[in-house]
Amino acid sequence: MAAVMRFVNRSTFGSRVGHQCLSFSCSAAVAKSVQVGASAGKALPERVKIVEVGPRDGLQNEKTLVPTEVKIHLINMLSEAGLPVIEATSFVSPKWVPQMADQVEVMKGINRRPGVSYPVLTPNLKGFQAAVKAGAAEVAIFGAASELFSKKNINCSVDESLQRFEEVTKAAKEAGVRVRGYVSCVLGCPYEGQVSPDKVAQVAKRLYRMGCYEISLGDTIGVGTPGGMTEMLEAVSREVPVDALAVHCHDTYGQALANILIALQMGISVVDSSVAGLGGCPYAQGASGNVATEDVVYMLHGLGIQTGVDLPKLMDAGAFICSSLNRKTSSKVAQATCKL
Repeated sequence: MAAVMRFVNRSTFGSRVGHQCLSFSCSAAVAKSVQVGASAGKALPERVKIVEVGPRDGLQNEKTLVPTEVKIHLINMLSEAGLPVIEATSFVSPKWVPQMADQVEVMKGINRRPGVSYPVLTPNLKGFQAAVKAGAAEVAIFGAASELFSKKNINCSVDESLQRFEEVTKAAKEAGVRVRGYVSCVLGCPYEGQVSPDKVAQVAKRLYRMGCYEISLGDTIGVGTPGGMTEMLEAVSREVPVDALAVHCHDTYGQALANILIALQMGISVVDSSVAGLGGCPYAQGASGNVATEDVVYMLHGLGIQTGVDLPKLMDAGAFICSSLNRKTSSKVAQATCKL
């Protein structure tokens, strides 16, 4: 999906977020407009595709098992909110991720909205075959730019993991199933520290060459800054077309939106996020994890960028899942307007 670009001048933009937060205890109105200044000469996409990862990447970190019907209702609400891509579940062994043990029930229970993709994570060929049997039309595979992270996370080296993924991409091609690739630890690793941009670029290139239509670059522990994001994207874009790249930013150090803005200015038009900021950072106790979809959409609309997402309905979905989990939202927008 090639990004359609435009140039932003110094004028300000209305955010078009003049809505009210309608569900649960949310009674305050969302601000009717926001004035955003942008630097002259910076290119931004006309439209950004949001990849919602909350039902999988967010919920898999919850210690208490989330009922299947809650997951299904959340996904249906996200579909109604206009999210074009919703990562529904993960076909991994329940032994390793008990939260995703109901993957088949979730896939069969959701209402599939026309035009919406519902990819699932498949770490190996066995997982891929189970996902296709359950009706998956798109899958995702996940590698890492850090050797130690790869060994501790999936018990193999980076090279070994890529060899496994080749089996998946080959089977997917034969079955007509699209494959998305993830690269973890692109801006830092909890075990190795700083990660070389060239290493990230080489892993991304191999995933792209084996058939992944899109490569999501993940700041897994949220340590990246705009400077590091710039350097990493420059290296990766020399090996992979920029219109095949996405960013997946965690907000552990409060840098996610700044990093996303840098990515947009460098031609990226696909952003991963998680409703209500679901998920956490297992390597930084008490720290926030995924950037909240509400906050990303609010920023994008403030820049005049189209997403197709209905912010009030998105906030309804965030309020629903937070109520179900008995937790506060991590979305700054929801905190400011809904007092959850």
